[in-house]
Amino acid sequence: MIHNKIHTILFFLFFLGFKLYGETSIKIIDNYVKKPLKGIDSTAAYFEVVNTSKNKITLRDIKCEGVTMTSFHKMEMNSESKLMRMKSLKSIELAPNSIRKFSPMQEHIMMMGLADDFKRQNKVICTLYANDNEIIWSFPLK
Repeated sequence: MIHNKIHTILFFLFFLGFKLYGETSIKIIDNYVKKPLKGIDSTAAYFEVVNTSKNKITLRDIKCEGVTMTSFHKMEMNSESKLMRMKSLKSIELAPNSIRKFSPMQEHIMMMGLADDFKRQNKVICTLYANDNEIIWSFPLK
């Protein structure tokens, strides 16, 4: 019984993955979530997203298991105070045939409201919404 359920799940994951990559040609590489510090219930995720298609792709949202709020953020210099600040982004545009890097002190995924067992996990499962597709990806904790 469990064996059949696993095969069914793998079939749907393969089918959805095949459809997604066939339509959008999007890949996520070098992905990880920073392990949160003790007593802190927020962290950040970093990765590179590759658009190999001839079309613009819009990353609209991201949701992760064990996280209350997940959103795109960008670090930028405040021109008046000369201090770095975080700015929330509603979406991310990917030009055709491009790579966009989400890295520390740049663009990143902010995760707030972490579940109590978040730090004990070795990966985080996230769903990235791009155009009309959903990309399910696991991000290892480092």
